Amino acid sequence: MSKHSASLSGVLIAVCMLSALGASSAGAKGRHARAGQCPNIVDRPLSRGDVACALDRWYRATNAHDPAATTALYAAQNPLLLSTLKPAPFTNRTQIRTYFDGLLRETDFRVVAGTRYPNKVDLGREMAAESGFYTFSWVDDTGRPVVAPSRFTFVFVLNRATHQLDIATHHSSKEP
Repeated sequence: MSKHSASLSGVLIAVCMLSALGASSAGAKGRHARAGQCPNIVDRPLSRGDVACALDRWYRATNAHDPAATTALYAAQNPLLLSTLKPAPFTNRTQIRTYFDGLLRETDFRVVAGTRYPNKVDLGREMAAESGFYTFSWVDDTGRPVVAPSRFTFVFVLNRATHQLDIATHHSSKEP
């Protein structure tokens, strides 16, 4: 094997290892080209990378100000969104879409993954959860910047039809 081939093999192995390990906090930076692009999950246990990709899809759709794409990430049957900014639970995609229609219309709206504490990921055969921190920010109607440091738990469930993780439950609250 030539030195060039050995170097290339080493780089490919490193890239594959990093992809397999995944980061517990995908954040807005993300590793995936589009919000809907994650490896299919077929006949294998869930991985931290699968969960990171699912969360990354949510960050990307939300930061793209795309309420339809954001809502599509939630399970079609019995989703639950306990939002940061509204007291009532949202228990179906229509309600979730209405919530994101309003939120994502805010001027300069962004959500950024927190880095102060590591996220916690729990894995099951067809369900997974990730808890962590993020910060919402936008400019209100008076031109004043609003910053809302928050914490979250996403519970993901494997959608057997799409081979992707859907958001079954999303709990978010402002940091005390």
